[in-house]
Amino acid sequence: MADSRDSDQRAQRRANLAALGEMGVRVYPRAFRGADPDRAPDTVSALVDAHGATGGEELETAQVRAATAGRVLIVRSFGKARFLVISDGRKRIQVYVRQDALSERDFRVAALLDIGDLVGVEGRLFRTRTDELTVWAARIEFLAKCHLPLPEKWHGLTDVETRYRQRYLDLIVNPESRRVFEVRARVLASIRRFMDHPERGFLEVETPMMQPVAGGALARPFVTHHNAQDMDLYLRVAPELYLKRLVVGGMERVYEINRIEFRPPDPSANTYLAFSAMMMAGLDGIRNRIDPGDPTDTDIYELSPEDAGNIPQVPSSMEEAVEALGGDHDYLLEGGVFTQDVIDHYIAFKQQESRDVFLHPVPAEFFHYYHI
Repeated sequence: MADSRDSDQRAQRRANLAALGEMGVRVYPRAFRGADPDRAPDTVSALVDAHGATGGEELETAQVRAATAGRVLIVRSFGKARFLVISDGRKRIQVYVRQDALSERDFRVAALLDIGDLVGVEGRLFRTRTDELTVWAARIEFLAKCHLPLPEKWHGLTDVETRYRQRYLDLIVNPESRRVFEVRARVLASIRRFMDHPERGFLEVETPMMQPVAGGALARPFVTHHNAQDMDLYLRVAPELYLKRLVVGGMERVYEINRIEFRPPDPSANTYLAFSAMMMAGLDGIRNRIDPGDPTDTDIYELSPEDAGNIPQVPSSMEEAVEALGGDHDYLLEGGVFTQDVIDHYIAFKQQESRDVFLHPVPAEFFHYYHI
């Protein structure tokens, strides 16, 4: 029955798209512009940030005009009027569609919209009786048809297998997944700012992903074959040797942020096939640690919760981290440095809450092992 309903919905969506084409609507438009061609439309987030605290009377007095676009997430029909809720992936805004406020063409376009479609709207801002910030639509522009039905709104996308195989769908229906991408980008930018400081003298490099000799201790590598060169190559498990070669060549300090390890994973949901990490090399050897006592190393903590989003707090000292793990301090620490058991234990603990692990502030001892 589920497959039958899904097929019916696809057929209806295709029929709606065909109807739009018969009306003369461009079903594959190139862009959306408001009434002012020299001004780009606002994002939904920008509108909500700018007017989310503005009262209804003030909006009525100012007659704030708005043009924005987003994905339709909710449709509520009331005869000659309907409400749409659209989103840009971060925030949402409501759109009021009224037959006597639109052209006949635009109202028919609104009637043929499905959940998941992309639409552009233009009108004035006001607040409904329930104090919801809303765009009173004076113009509606169809932008793109969503041919596949989205997961129903109450339960969302909860199947882990589907979330990771269809990441685009996860991003549409789970806003927190988008936050992971945004926070990751900010973390990487912060790390690069720290490493690229002239006083530190590091140069970012990229080393080969495929290597002629399998390296990486006892890890079993992935093997592929280069047809043109007729030779076997191995997906790398560690870039360390190539970083050291750069140092031998005269580059005093180098670092790499990239896909570091490719190794066949254990059959577990918490095991990564490959993860991004950072490795450094210099004339003083591989630098696996950032010294928290060195005042020049404090920039690594520059990401604040406001800059990087609501990142879970973690212990900022080794002692606090060991206590949080419930382990014995002397057993879990060797020479004042976290053992690999502690790191694995901590990461496994965080992965029980979420497979996407982000920490703040990042303890220096975790820096080399932190899976970005």
